[in-house]
Amino acid sequence: MIKKNGRPSKFTEELADEICARISQGESLNKICKENDKPSLVTVFSWMRTREQFLNNYTRAREQQAETFVDEILSICDEVLPTGIDGKIDPSVLNQARLKIDARKWVASKLKPKRFGEASVLKIDADKDLQPILNLTLNK
Repeated sequence: MIKKNGRPSKFTEELADEICARISQGESLNKICKENDKPSLVTVFSWMRTREQFLNNYTRAREQQAETFVDEILSICDEVLPTGIDGKIDPSVLNQARLKIDARKWVASKLKPKRFGEASVLKIDADKDLQPILNLTLNK
C-alpha cells in the first residue's frame, strides 16, 4: 500500500470556521494554506464550489476582512514613526507606512465596494439625455 503524501483535504466545520475566522482577522488565504496541517488552495477553492454554506461563510469573512483592514489603516496612521538623530522620519519608513495603507485601502475597496469603493458620479445633460424621454411622454 502506497501512502499519499500531502496535506489534509477532509472538510470539517471546525477547519472551515478556523479558515474563515483567520481571514476575517486579516490573514491571507494563501498564507493559511501554506501551513502543513491546512488544506491546499486548490482544496479550499473546491470546497467553495461544492459547499454553499462554506462559500457563504467565506464571503462574509472577506467582507469582515475589509473592516479589519480599515481598522489597520487607522492604526498605521496613529503609529508614531521613529525619527533619526536629525529629528526627521526616514523616508523609507514613511513610504512603507504609505504602501501598507494604500494596499489595505485598495483591497478593502474591492472586498466591500459599496462601503469602501470610490463613489461614482453619473452626469446627465438634461437637455440632451432626457429629451427623447420627454418627447415620448408628450406625444402620447
